Amino acid sequence: MDEPSKRAQFSAIYAIIGFVTVPLTFFSARLLRTIHPVIFGSGEVDMNLNQPMLTTMFISLGAFTVMYVALLLQRARLMQAEETLMQLRLQTEIDADWEDQANA
Repeated sequence: MDEPSKRAQFSAIYAIIGFVTVPLTFFSARLLRTIHPVIFGSGEVDMNLNQPMLTTMFISLGAFTVMYVALLLQRARLMQAEETLMQLRLQTEIDADWEDQANA
């Protein structure tokens, strides 16, 4: 969104919805006990995760970590390319100004 006021309004609405969904998700996992294990807050030291759930959690953790690093590196490359583009534009403008002065 290019217009700052619309972007701010959309961001505020999104933040409010996100804030409301956090307790909703927490209580739905506690109240609707189907496949959700009690992991945190059960008063026990054991995490109550069986082996397939533990394996899935660590595979997901690894996959999201790899994805985060890949996105972070891509963002760094993009910022470097933007900086190079800005330098080239500035150099082009300077060169154009020199040519205009030389032709005048």
